[in-house]
Amino acid sequence: MKFCYSRDNAGEISVTLASSALDVQRAMSLNGRIYERLYETHWAIPPDCFVMAELKGVVVATAGLLFAINHDVIPSERYFQLGFSVARFFAEERTRIAEVGRLTSTTTEGLKAVLNRVVLECRKRGIGYLVGWTSAAVREHLERNCGFTFQKLDAKLNLARALADNSWVIKPSGFFVRDDAPELLMSVIPLHPGSRIDEDRRISAEDRLSRVREAAE
Repeated sequence: MKFCYSRDNAGEISVTLASSALDVQRAMSLNGRIYERLYETHWAIPPDCFVMAELKGVVVATAGLLFAINHDVIPSERYFQLGFSVARFFAEERTRIAEVGRLTSTTTEGLKAVLNRVVLECRKRGIGYLVGWTSAAVREHLERNCGFTFQKLDAKLNLARALADNSWVIKPSGFFVRDDAPELLMSVIPLHPGSRIDEDRRISAEDRLSRVREAAE
């Protein structure tokens, strides 16, 4: 099902989950082209859930979700050595944690569109926490332009395990070996714009954020 998200100067942006093999391939294609240009590699396999935004029939943005409960480990756990409190948090909240990634976009409005749908999909599935890894520059962009709030977690990049992961076409050196290396972040779903929660649930969400901050210390 497609949702009309918004309009930019070029027209109306619609967002859908890539459910067919063709749509997954289209989302992977944009994601792959941008990752290749930036990092000289790309993901070889799709995520559990692929969100894509289209403008006039052309894919302009993507975002992917991995649900922690579906996997023994997700890349966040494979690529980073979690601090004790963070590891315990992952174990206790595993059913409500999803990893967001595969973020690519040719327009800020497209990025907002896919992230808006990510929040909606997480709420439908009972996901309360988004974890992901990205650079400080991308984090700042997401916070400033897309309304996301992140907490940096106590986790050290394990470069050897990141480069040995066969989920990429070739070793993702360009993604991980750089001055602005990715950091592990977590965000609380109900605190994002568009979550449409009442005051009691917002207070509950603030409590969740406090738990994340405690785990991060």
